[in-house]
Formats: sequence, structure tokens, C-alpha cells
Amino acid sequence: MAYWCGAAADDNSLQYRWDGVERVVAVGDVHGSFEPLVTLLQSSGIVDSSLHWVGGSTHLVSLGDLTDRGPDSRLVLDLLIRLQDEARAAGGQVHVLLSDHEVMAAAGDLRHTTREDFATWKDLEDAELRNRALSRFRSGPEGAALTKRAAARRFDDKFPPGFFGRTAAFSNSGRYGRWLLGLPTVVVINRTAFVHAGISATAAMIAGDEINRAHAASLRSLMESRQDLIRSGTLDPETRFAFQASVLFEKLESSEPEIRRTGFRYLDLLNSILFQPDGPLWYRGTAHNQEFDEAATVDKALDALDADRLVIGHTVTSDNRVASRFGGKVLRLDTGMNRQVFGGYPAALILEDNQTRVAYPDQDLVTVPVPEKNESEWKPGELETFLLTAEVILMEEVGKGITKPSRITLRDGNRKARAIFKTVDVSLSKYMRVDNRIEARFKDSYRYEVA
Repeated sequence: MAYWCGAAADDNSLQYRWDGVERVVAVGDVHGSFEPLVTLLQSSGIVDSSLHWVGGSTHLVSLGDLTDRGPDSRLVLDLLIRLQDEARAAGGQVHVLLSDHEVMAAAGDLRHTTREDFATWKDLEDAELRNRALSRFRSGPEGAALTKRAAARRFDDKFPPGFFGRTAAFSNSGRYGRWLLGLPTVVVINRTAFVHAGISATAAMIAGDEINRAHAASLRSLMESRQDLIRSGTLDPETRFAFQASVLFEKLESSEPEIRRTGFRYLDLLNSILFQPDGPLWYRGTAHNQEFDEAATVDKALDALDADRLVIGHTVTSDNRVASRFGGKVLRLDTGMNRQVFGGYPAALILEDNQTRVAYPDQDLVTVPVPEKNESEWKPGELETFLLTAEVILMEEVGKGITKPSRITLRDGNRKARAIFKTVDVSLSKYMRVDNRIEARFKDSYRYEVA
């Protein structure tokens, strides 16, 4: 549990619990889909036709993942930032939860950002900063092999106009980066807890205020360390996230002591709670694991949060509808709002008058969360027995992943199932070289897979 450690956040008394709230409206992962979000907010009485707050004392909860995949991340961010102030003035609240994609933006991981999205940040781009990056590219192995014009074209393809504006905006000195530092990871309203991805067995032992402090402290340290490394020239802002550890590891060996300390602190933070696969920003077990296997963890999490149910996003539901699990203790709210990518529907969860409703405004439909399909496919003990006795009838290489997992098909009588099979169980305290890059404190295990 070492990755939960960190310096205390600036404000140790940040409120994360509210009781007696008359109306709560929650929305799932937006992913740059501005118009569907507006539709949700207008149909649920949160904003008017001018997109100003009319929700009164309502509490609006966004489960995060506002950015990436879609074209309008900045519009989404600007709207919710403004509504936070307007809601407070009217006696309401807008709670935006910290999520993996916003943390990725703070760490320079922009692999899911579209060219259309980058273009919306061009006005924030420093021309001199972009020119210096172009010079670095032209003097590097890829750019040096090209003509000046071809190198410029390749550079613009790799780093579209707006790339450096977006990067700066999510730094600790940028407007959006500073805003991220104030976001909670979990809030509890009327005994309903909200978190972006899920609560693992590790997180289930941690109280909500401690979860928030740990994330806030780690994010602040990550952003400050990254900015110091960029300012010193040790890390270039355009360095791909997958190669940051490798680049730093090579440079830090010959760096000044203070830069070495900063660099290795940054490498440690890349393995902190912010990026752990079982952390609240990433964990998919609450959404995917079999109920009989995950139920005890859900109960422990609710006890730690002093809540009756948990609302999560991060993992798109199988039928793009709001679904319930564990007898209603978990509600899954990611319905794939970004239709172009996920083919889903915008949905709003409305908690009011002791009722739980789901609104699908583009379909003029109001309903209730329904239990996920196939929840009873496996009964307690059946899955273990199946895995012990079933015949492996097909084994395929996945073709991805550094631990070379296999995809297997098993059959026992008429029942057939597929599973991921891996034998790795590695947790290194230092660094390892993977292909042509360095992995910081590499960790992976078969225990992360259901099978």
C-alpha cells in the first residue's frame, strides 16, 4: 500500500460529504462530447438555453473523463468550471471528480486527444516554444533524415497545432491544471458515493477524505516535478508518455543532485495511486468482476465511505444503459455518451424524493437502472469449479502487452467461456528495460485478471 503515501494536501479539511440535499443529478464520462452534455443539463433543469445555472440547490456530479476522444474537451471544461461558481452562488454545487484522462493530461499523456481537440487550444500556444520543439525534432534521428519541409510536415503530424497549448494549459501554472488540483476523487451525497472508476480491495480500506488527500498530494507533486524537469531542460514537453521514464532514466545518471531528486520523484509518481490499475481512477473490477467474487470488496468500500451505494463511470456498460449491480449497491453510469466512439447515449442519473431515475433525453425516455444482463450466469463456486475442470479448447496470443498474455477458450459440457491467461507475477522495486524503454517500478500479476 506504499503508493497511498504522500505529502499532505494544502487543505486537509476539504469537504467530501453532504447530507440533506434535495436533488442530485449525475452524469458519466463525457469525452469531449459537448452537445450531448448540454442536452443532459438542459433536460434535467440544470442550465437554461443560454447555458447558465438554473438548478437552484441541486448538486450536479460529473464522474470525470471530460477530455480526450472527442473534439470539444475545452468547451466541456469551460462550461463546468463556470457552472461551479454559478451553482455556489445559487446554493447548489457542481462536483467534478478527478479521473484518469485528466491525470493523463497533467502527465503529458495525450495519445487519445484528437486533432480537432488540439486545434481548440491553438490560441494558448507559445510560438517560440513550438519552434524550439521543432528544432529539437529536426536535430533528432527522425527529423535529421528528412528535408526541412518534410521534417516540418512530420512534426505537425506528430504534434498538431494546439499540442503545446494544451500541454501548457494542464501544467501546474495553467488554468486547467490549477483547477485539477482542487478536484476530489470521491464525494458522498445523501449516503450515495461517487467515484470515477471503482473501489478495489486496497482502496476499500481507505476513508474518503484520505483517498482525496492522497490523490491531491500526488497530483500536485507530479505536476510540480514535471514542470521543474521541463524548465531545466531535462524533460521536453513533447516527450511521449510511454518514453518519459526511459528518457529520464538515461539523463538523470549525469544530472545535478537536485534534478536527480526531482526526476526520480517524478518516476515514483508515475507509479503512484494516480496510475495504479487498482486505484479509484482506473479499477474496473467493480464494473466487471463476478458479483460473488467482488461483493465483499463492495461492502467493505461502502463501510469505509459510510455509504449505502456507489456510482461509477470509466467502463462503458454492455448495452449503453445505466445498469445496477450487487442488488443496487453499485450503479454504472458510463453509457458511452461519445456516440462516435462508443455508440452510446447521453444519460443522467437523477436522485430526488427518495427515487432513483435515469433520463435519456435524446430518446425522451425516463426509466430506472436495470440489473445487468447475465448477472446470474455464474453462481458462487461455479466459476472456480469451471476453471479447475474445463478443457482448454483454444489458446491464442493476444498480441499486445509486455507480459505476453494468452486468450483461452474453455469448455465443460455445453458451457463455454473465454478468459485471459497469464503467468506473470512481478513487482520490482527498481526499474526494468522493456523493449527500448525503461519501465519505472514495473508491476503486473495474474491476480489482476478474473480468470
